[in-house]
Amino acid sequence: MAAVTLLFGGVGTLSWTAQENVIVTGLQCVSTAASRLVVVSDDPALTAAAFGAPSANGVDRNLIAACTNSFSASLSVPLSAGETLFVANTGSGSVIIFYEPVTETI
Repeated sequence: MAAVTLLFGGVGTLSWTAQENVIVTGLQCVSTAASRLVVVSDDPALTAAAFGAPSANGVDRNLIAACTNSFSASLSVPLSAGETLFVANTGSGSVIIFYEPVTETI
């Protein structure tokens, strides 16, 4: 299993682009903040603040995962080489993305 860790010093969005075909198998949010929200999406415009407190009713079909504070989740999300995940965050902490390379075409 491989992993990439995104380090946040505060509010912001970071991205990770798969260099090969992979299956994202897990997500871990690590923080000591009391009210931190993290969202993982394939939409670069999605912010954690907008997801946590939307300004209007609607549907977001780009969300892959969301977590608060310290949380772990098992996933099975295929990404082709060159696809990007965007991780938006409302506070300091780290987000670890776990993945497995795959040999067949996604």
